[in-house]
Amino acid sequence: MAHFEINLIRDRTLPRPLRKGLFWGLLAYLVLSGIGLAIVAHRAALRFVDATAQHRELRVIERQFKADHPNEKSVLSCAQGLQKRMDTSVGVLSGIEGTLRNSFSLSRLLLGLAKPLPADCVLVNVDLRTKAGMIQFSVMTPASKTQNLTAGKIIDFWAQEGTLEAQLKEIRAETSQREYRAGRPVLVHRFSATLATGRGGA
Repeated sequence: MAHFEINLIRDRTLPRPLRKGLFWGLLAYLVLSGIGLAIVAHRAALRFVDATAQHRELRVIERQFKADHPNEKSVLSCAQGLQKRMDTSVGVLSGIEGTLRNSFSLSRLLLGLAKPLPADCVLVNVDLRTKAGMIQFSVMTPASKTQNLTAGKIIDFWAQEGTLEAQLKEIRAETSQREYRAGRPVLVHRFSATLATGRGGA
């Protein structure tokens, strides 16, 4: 009867160089794994410490808030209430700003007419007719600049002044005539305009 040996490799050992390589490879793997775990644990510990400190700080803020605002339920409800009040205040201020912007102001109108004019032009003969909803005025310019300072050019100066849009609907040139003022020849341009609001004020 034949006899067979099975799993003969159990009786054999790995060569010494191979065993040495496996040992050092496994050791390196364990060392690197240990270092990785240490780094992960360290970062987790730092995050835990930060979270704990933030939680304590939040509790201190909440206690201080309750002491300063005993009638408020929470910081969140107080913030929401403040936001609503701020929104209401912004709406009120916007309405006031719009009213002031659209209201008639004679001082602002005169400033808007005089400001864009060149230095040698003078605003004169202002005639405000509140009931009729109109205003008439003149601009006096040196006679030597007749070609450069025409009535149309002066109207262009006013068109660039934004404050006049809410005050006047239209500025019209009526007449232009030469006069003598203080012994000097001048050119007087007469203008008229319709008040945007039909009201007068100071």
